[in-house]
Amino acid sequence: MSAIDEGIVKKTGLYFIGNSASKIIMAIIIPFYAYFVSVEELGVFDYSQTIMSTVSPIMFLALWEAILRFLVAEKDEEQRNHVIATSVRIILFIIIMMSATSIIIAFTSSQVAMYTFLMIIVYGAAQVWQYYARALKFNQVYVVSSIIGTILNFTMLILMICVLKMGGKGLFWSYIIGQLSIIVVIEFKIRVLKYLKIGTFQWHLLWQMLRFSLPLVLNLASVFLISGFGRMIITSQLGAYDNGLYSFAMKFGIIISTLGTVISMALIEEAIIKNEEKDIDQYFSNIIQFVFKLFLTMCIFAIPFISIFYHFISNTGYSESYTLVPIFLVYALVMTMSTNVGAIFQARSKTNILFYTTVFGAVTTIILSYLTVNHYGILGVAFAQILGGLTMLLLRWLFAKRLIHFVVRWNKIVALSFIYGLVVFACINGANVMGIVTSVIAMLVVLYLNKDMIIDMKNIKKGNKALEQPVAKDLNS
Repeated sequence: MSAIDEGIVKKTGLYFIGNSASKIIMAIIIPFYAYFVSVEELGVFDYSQTIMSTVSPIMFLALWEAILRFLVAEKDEEQRNHVIATSVRIILFIIIMMSATSIIIAFTSSQVAMYTFLMIIVYGAAQVWQYYARALKFNQVYVVSSIIGTILNFTMLILMICVLKMGGKGLFWSYIIGQLSIIVVIEFKIRVLKYLKIGTFQWHLLWQMLRFSLPLVLNLASVFLISGFGRMIITSQLGAYDNGLYSFAMKFGIIISTLGTVISMALIEEAIIKNEEKDIDQYFSNIIQFVFKLFLTMCIFAIPFISIFYHFISNTGYSESYTLVPIFLVYALVMTMSTNVGAIFQARSKTNILFYTTVFGAVTTIILSYLTVNHYGILGVAFAQILGGLTMLLLRWLFAKRLIHFVVRWNKIVALSFIYGLVVFACINGANVMGIVTSVIAMLVVLYLNKDMIIDMKNIKKGNKALEQPVAKDLNS
């Protein structure tokens, strides 16, 4: 078993291309937010996105997770056709009912409510079609659709907020158009709707899929509560301006978490395939340790560059969010590790454990947010969010160790964590020279600590050396 399985590498590469496009655009567009969108407008849009992320899994029954699980695991082509035919009928019914509801909202409620509901529809539908592409092994289609959706979103965003000066409305419409384009591209290439004629609707199959996905409905909703409840309480208690600051700082953590997202996507698929193999314990141990070190390294390298960026936007309202950024980088790390550890539960069809652990994390976040928001403001809510994520990670770790045998060495992980804290302190509290010197020294030390990981990654690229030996050596270090 190699440290980084070949299947993981290939799928991670493809998913990284598809997902990194949107995150790269997000990084590019952050300065546009700073100069063309007010803090309040960003706060309202971000609040709507939080509602969208929380409600979509509920409205769509998280069926995209069942679609992936049942299609990847199913070998019989005829049965695969039935899976698609059954799931797509339910999805279309949901889309029709929600579209009718959005029309009613357009005439009876506020524009923000209408935009939010439209985002729920297009986001949920795009998720479903992307999972069809992954499950049917049209990974290149998945990548192309993501890139096209991102480019269109970015283009419309620049047109609407910079040229047409639409402000908050431009944020809503550019996102909706980008998500719609993803659905159109995948449907044009894969023709998901053709399976309505090829396969048949089967009630027993729908019930099996729902038994798998329904625990994930509340799990996904709870995950978004961990990341989104803080924004809700900040908006209600402190106002849209503070939520805009909170949202702006969080975007850096989202960018960092890109690689973790694509690794977990690939890891879940490979875990389903490798579930019955004897060396699954070693497989997960290698991946979890690798990802932990990789993300700590990314966070350490990100802080100095983020500090430089904030120097250039020091005359905007968003400069107040600087101290929140290191917290959200840690939060991105915690949630990434939690997702990757949770992959074993999906592989073993133990999705109820995902639900229970996520609920505990969400409850922790909610309670601590309420206790801290009035005394410590957005800083208290940010720490509450991290502690909620940590609760979920620790519980999943304990449950996972009952299913498989983890062998993870903590010495380098602890060392990297200490270096991260040192760099954060130097960049935020020290003078510019002190921050630069500390960051350079820290980066050199990090490269030395990660020399084994760097060698592993070079070997993957060259494809000329098995990685089992170096990783086994690293695990024993």
